[in-house]
Amino acid sequence: MRLKNLILKDSRERVEFVLGDLFENHFDGDETEKTLNFSHEQIARLAGLTRPTTTKILNEMEDDGDVELGRKKIILRDPLALTGSFHE
Repeated sequence: MRLKNLILKDSRERVEFVLGDLFENHFDGDETEKTLNFSHEQIARLAGLTRPTTTKILNEMEDDGDVELGRKKIILRDPLALTGSFHE
């Protein structure tokens, strides 16, 4: 299922899928904002993308208010929205 989600999605959807998957597997409960301690390179590898492409997407997501970026960390503003998007 994970491979199918990554193959059939565009680059932004792949990054969103990876972030949602990491959130779902690292946090429990009714969390509204969480920090993932992963580098852009690590997210890129998990999404099957290049680091520059992943960084561009993460910057766009930051501009949209979906995430906040720091050094080797990504704060998810609405992680539950990300987890819902890949269960379709």
